Amino acid sequence: MATPRGRVLTGVVTGLVAALVMAACAPSGQQYVKNSSEGLYFKIPTDWELYDEDAILDFQEDELSPLEVEETREGGWQVFFDAAPSPTLNHLGELATKHPNGQAQIIQLGPEARDTVSMERLRNLIFPIDEVSDFDSSLVELVDGKEIHEEGVRGVQFVFNIDARVPALIQTGTLEPGDRRFATFNQTALVDERTETLYVLLVSCSVRCYEDNKGTIDDVVESWTVKDR
Repeated sequence: MATPRGRVLTGVVTGLVAALVMAACAPSGQQYVKNSSEGLYFKIPTDWELYDEDAILDFQEDELSPLEVEETREGGWQVFFDAAPSPTLNHLGELATKHPNGQAQIIQLGPEARDTVSMERLRNLIFPIDEVSDFDSSLVELVDGKEIHEEGVRGVQFVFNIDARVPALIQTGTLEPGDRRFATFNQTALVDERTETLYVLLVSCSVRCYEDNKGTIDDVVESWTVKDR
């Protein structure tokens, strides 16, 4: 099964693209998050905490090997954002949080990864949605989805609800008993026309949180822009 959210997506790629993240003030209480060299930008509310790649890797240092940390520091780009009143990187990888949070990544694809890119692969990039559904269709629910074909990029953008026990299922192959808590994810995964670069945006929180913040989350997702280089 696929690697759960919360770690760098090293299993899907052979390298990460080197870039610089910049946050700038935007109108109406929003801030831009940019990667100018890759033509990527999007907006989040100014009161959402933004963590750059150094902060993420420092937090993940015990989970990643020294080689993985070094390779990612030399050639990676990722950010994490958190709308919680007391934001923390502990929310990275945590499902069904009470406040929205999310992650954006740019990933350079190697030859083997390029050959396997498909709409199905992009849909199952973070969680193996299809495999989980085949195992137990009550664990995941597709809310909305579409394929994207725009100038210079193609991919998928969809919203789904997923049982918070799924990461443990992925790791152990066993569905643990317990309360059924669901998280809502809004996932965008795009590749450039040469299938060399992967752009990923995730925004999630509990189902109730997502319903309460849907307008704000939609604004973030709709602002996600990749310009053809």
